[in-house]
Amino acid sequence: DNLQILQNDFITERFFNSPQRGSLPVSWSYAPCMAVLMPNALEWAMGQLTANDTLSAGPSGVGYAFPQLFPEGADVAYGQATDLLMRASEQSLVNVIGVVPSRQSLTQLVRAEAVTSIVWFEFGPSSMGYSALHGNFDMQEGVPVVAPRLNLWGEGATGDEVGVEGLVNELSAMPKNTSLSAGYSIVVVTPSHNYSDVVRAGELLMAEG
Repeated sequence: DNLQILQNDFITERFFNSPQRGSLPVSWSYAPCMAVLMPNALEWAMGQLTANDTLSAGPSGVGYAFPQLFPEGADVAYGQATDLLMRASEQSLVNVIGVVPSRQSLTQLVRAEAVTSIVWFEFGPSSMGYSALHGNFDMQEGVPVVAPRLNLWGEGATGDEVGVEGLVNELSAMPKNTSLSAGYSIVVVTPSHNYSDVVRAGELLMAEG
C-alpha cells in the first residue's frame, strides 16, 4: 500500500532479502502499479522469486482503495486497470480491503482475467487487525474469496493479533483436515515482525505435527 516501502524496508534482510527466504511458502503483497511506476523494481523482484514465493496484488489491486465506496461506473475502470497491471506483474491473487464485504464491491475484480483468488482484508476494530472475519470463505463467480484468520502483529498470546508463540498455539488448535475450510488459515504478517519470525513459526508448527 506504500510504494516507498518497496524501495526501502521491503528489500532489506528483514523481509524480501532475508537469506532464509524460500524456506516456506509466502505470498508478498506488491502493488501492481509498479509495472508502470517502477518497472525496474518489479523486474528485479520477479527475478528474485523462489519456488516458495509469489507476489500478490494489494491492497485492492491497482491502488490503495476501498472498492465498496466507488461511485457507479468507477468499479469497471478500476477492475480493468487492475486486470491489466496484474497480468503485467504475473499476479493472480489480489488483497481487497474494505469494511463491509459485499458481492457488488468485488464483481469487477472477480471478472478480471488475471484474478483467480481474493483475500478480503476486513478494516474493522483495531484489535482484530485484518482478520475480523476469522477465515470466512465464499465463492463468487467461481473465484474463492477468503478472509485472513490471524495477524502476526505484536506479541500477544491470544486473540487476533499475536506473536510467534501465540500464532503457533492458535493454529495448532485448528483442525488439520484438508477437506475443511477450517483446516486452512491465511496469516497477515505485519512490519512488527520479520521473515525470520515467519520461518520460526513454520518450524514450530512443523514440530507440533
